[in-house]
Amino acid sequence: MSHPLYEYIAIRIRYLRNEQGWTQTYLSEKAGREPKYISKIENMKYNMKMETLEDIMNALKVTPEEFFGARFPDSDEQYEELTEKLSEFPYDKQKETIQLFLYLLNKMK
Repeated sequence: MSHPLYEYIAIRIRYLRNEQGWTQTYLSEKAGREPKYISKIENMKYNMKMETLEDIMNALKVTPEEFFGARFPDSDEQYEELTEKLSEFPYDKQKETIQLFLYLLNKMK
C-alpha cells in the first residue's frame, strides 16, 4: 500500500505518538483498538476507516487541523473579501500584491 496519503498518515501518527512518549500498544489501547493495530498502520499494512483515524486523533488529543498541519482563515468572509479585492486588480498588480504579501509574511516569522 504505497499511497502518499497513507504514508503521510502513518508518519504523522508515529511522530505524534513518539512526541507523547507512547508505545504503539499504549496508543492502540487508548484508541480502543487491538494491541498491534498502530504497528500495522505505521507500517502501512492496514487500510483504516475514517472513524479509526478520528479515534486515534482523539486518543492523541489533536484536532484534524493539528494532525494534518492545516489552518484555515478564522472567517470565510475575511478570506472571501481578500480574494475579491485581489481579483479587482489587473493581473500584474495581483502578482505584485501577492509577492508583497508573501514578503511581509516571511518577515513576520
